[in-house]
Amino acid sequence: MPQLKKILFVLLAVAFLAGCNKAKNDNTAENKTTDTKPAGEVIKVNLPTMQCATCKKNIETALKKVDGINSVNVSVKEKIATIDFDKSKINQDKIETEITHVGYDANGKKKDEVAYEKLADCCKIGGHDN
Repeated sequence: MPQLKKILFVLLAVAFLAGCNKAKNDNTAENKTTDTKPAGEVIKVNLPTMQCATCKKNIETALKKVDGINSVNVSVKEKIATIDFDKSKINQDKIETEITHVGYDANGKKKDEVAYEKLADCCKIGGHDN
């Protein structure tokens, strides 16, 4: 029985060391894929007309459909969108324009009035006053 414990211990030790060696090899340059996203640029966009969680969802959903946007996080409390994007595909001006097309002001750009009128009442200025 003690011999069986020694064999089991050796097998476990070998398996552990092999696993550690594999993890080390997975981090080497030749094993890394070239299909990684290019490093994006991050901007913050002021959203002064945003009112609620529905607004957050509207803006995030619209921007996630835009080619070149890597990630979007809208803070309802701060009325700010933090956007990570690929500047070789899109720029800040176009991002702001996309937000206005959904019906919201973005930095100094004014909302598209037609899109604004289609928003739920809770997303309109004063929509939470009732």
